[in-house]
Amino acid sequence: EENPDKNAVQVVEPVEPVAAAAAAFALEPIPTNAADFDEPDWETILELAFPPWSTVPAAGCPRLDAVGGALLPAFSEFPTPESGKFNPCYYTKAFAGLDPMEGGYPTPIDTHYPYEFAAPFLKQPGDGSVHHCAQSVGTSTPLGDVGACPKLGTTCGPDCTVISDDYGIGHIPPFVPLAAVKNAYNAHSAGAAGQVDICQSWFHYETSGCNIKKSVLDELVYEYFGDGPTIKFQPPILLGGQPST
Repeated sequence: EENPDKNAVQVVEPVEPVAAAAAAFALEPIPTNAADFDEPDWETILELAFPPWSTVPAAGCPRLDAVGGALLPAFSEFPTPESGKFNPCYYTKAFAGLDPMEGGYPTPIDTHYPYEFAAPFLKQPGDGSVHHCAQSVGTSTPLGDVGACPKLGTTCGPDCTVISDDYGIGHIPPFVPLAAVKNAYNAHSAGAAGQVDICQSWFHYETSGCNIKKSVLDELVYEYFGDGPTIKFQPPILLGGQPST
């Protein structure tokens, strides 16, 4: 509608485009653990993704007196399973793939981890694991070491995998893409210019469900760990008293 007073002055409040974009794509900061060099608080994050059973024993989780030993009397009570929730005492692969009521967590195959490249089930030793063994490993005397069998793409040495036309990025342990995702998320949540909408650019539910798109994950892994036609990384240990990169 036209303003009848042609001499009137209209005041328009300026909108800062960068600030508006940052507000639209604001991300919650990753919870950190001050006792762990301010690295992400993985226990908190894990329990957000996999809500634990609420009935943890008052004395704490069960404990053994030694590796493979007996339960300590003061720590012999087990938590009570709850439907739809997960075991709060064992964040390990000991019960991987079992129903959560049995203490299980999803396996990398269950979660469609794209860099697992598990060996096919052909009755050779290590089938279903990341170690691709020859049939002869199971017939030798003594039996061969499954752990020494190769992983797909790891022909460039330890802590390294080759990027090939056939498979793309070969087998890498989950802590590698986890570190790449953490670094990229923190970079985007810092409020810097060039902010992107992670929900729109990283995810596409119709084709990838709740997983980050494989193409995006490839790009993030290469951004932080790419070295020519390979991916190189360090194990998640302390080096010189500081976390590895």
